[in-house]
Amino acid sequence: MSSIFNQVLILFSTLFNVNSEIVADRSELLLDLQNQTATITYYDLETSENVEKLFIQEDLKRIKQATKFTSSYEFLSLSNVAVEAKKNSVDITITFTFDKFSDVGKFINLKLVDGKIIFPQMEMEKVTSSNGKKMKLEELDIIAWDATTKIFELAIKRDKNIDRYQNFETIAPYFE
Repeated sequence: MSSIFNQVLILFSTLFNVNSEIVADRSELLLDLQNQTATITYYDLETSENVEKLFIQEDLKRIKQATKFTSSYEFLSLSNVAVEAKKNSVDITITFTFDKFSDVGKFINLKLVDGKIIFPQMEMEKVTSSNGKKMKLEELDIIAWDATTKIFELAIKRDKNIDRYQNFETIAPYFE
């Protein structure tokens, strides 16, 4: 199972069974272990300039009407999906609940290592803010929190210099 948050280059297909490759320019996570809730906001969604408008419209409709995630993520309970269309961007916020840290940890790619909870940063993303500490684990850039942390905040931004995603454009014109 791949981490949906760690890949700012999100494929909503894994959450909502949609057909289009949709990526976010940036994402923000608020994870509350005490209340067993999480909110992820994906900002300025983009897709390949070669995608048919109808596919994006159908996928956005499916996301807006979702009441649960796909069966791959049945251990997470979808609480809310909010789609906000602005003049030049579309943002999606998902809120969900979970029963166990181990489940949400796999989903978001948080790992317990040597008494710290870590988030390994991928090459294609840049951490823009966090209540954790930036560190190195061997050669890997990570964000680390004390294992007793109850609230995790993390914001990441996509590196637009990654060749594969340079020809992506906002999905705002597809939104109805």
